[in-house]
Amino acid sequence: MGEDFFRSPLKDEERKEAIYSFTKFMPMNYQPHPLNEAAPTTAKNMDSTLLGYQISLAEITRPLDQYVHNQLRGGRVLNESDEDIELINMTRM
Repeated sequence: MGEDFFRSPLKDEERKEAIYSFTKFMPMNYQPHPLNEAAPTTAKNMDSTLLGYQISLAEITRPLDQYVHNQLRGGRVLNESDEDIELINMTRM
């Protein structure tokens, strides 16, 4: 990989296309365990914030999952030494 992927910003049109070309991660119907009613409101607020982060991260990595899925459906044999797969693995860590 010749250039730093994360330091090369996309043009506005490319960025919008990359963001809006994939469906949102809506099928997820996650119901977190109810918090203890005795828990302070700060703990409940933090739980809500962390849940928001989790959902955001799932939506951000959705294009990566879609890319790998399309590669597998196309019959490609994935090798972890491939540059694109290596980038996806680094992004997920």
